[in-house]
Amino acid sequence: MLILICGTDIKAVQINVGRPRAFYDLKNCYLDHRYFCELGGLYKLWKQVNTDIIGLEHYRRFFTDNDAVPGTIITEDKIKNILSSHDIIMSLNHLSSPNILTWMAQEKHNPTASTNTIVKEMLFKWLMYLRDYYSTEFVDYTMNRMLTERSYYGCNMFIGNKRVVDDYARFLFPTLERFTIDVMRGKREPRLYGYLSEYIMGYWIEWRGYDIYSCSKVTYPPPTPL
Repeated sequence: MLILICGTDIKAVQINVGRPRAFYDLKNCYLDHRYFCELGGLYKLWKQVNTDIIGLEHYRRFFTDNDAVPGTIITEDKIKNILSSHDIIMSLNHLSSPNILTWMAQEKHNPTASTNTIVKEMLFKWLMYLRDYYSTEFVDYTMNRMLTERSYYGCNMFIGNKRVVDDYARFLFPTLERFTIDVMRGKREPRLYGYLSEYIMGYWIEWRGYDIYSCSKVTYPPPTPL
């Protein structure tokens, strides 16, 4: 089992790192972290890690044990127990908007993008691109859920069986590459690829027939700059 804690500064990690967790410095990733964010960790797990259970957490967001005191970081034994009867562990983001599509249109996704409008525009173009060049059935499934629900599996965080995660990665990365060429004309926006994956990952996994265990998470505040 290996869970990567993704970030750009190990001193910012909010828990003690130890088995089965390892810090992964996104600055050293094959994919540029300015655009791919934590997806660099997913890429490493897909291409370079050969263990039966793999996971990804953020430097300040971690899965917690649903059955323990709130905030208790989930243990290796508990993860193995859950994955003996489920395919993957993910965590829901609960929104205050009427539905997820409204949230996508309203959220200030990225203050460093050339314009925040571009990020929102690309999120919707991403769904239309998947409809036209991947699967109308998948996009219809996703859009129906986005129109009727106020929570989704966000943050690109997971702990799961490697075969499931690899299946998603084999779909995601080649599709992002084609989307960059066909729609973005080679242009890149900071953090955009992380957002494109975040909004569809849970739906894609469910649509493929995998079973998700919904796990709580704890989010620590960003460290105060010195």
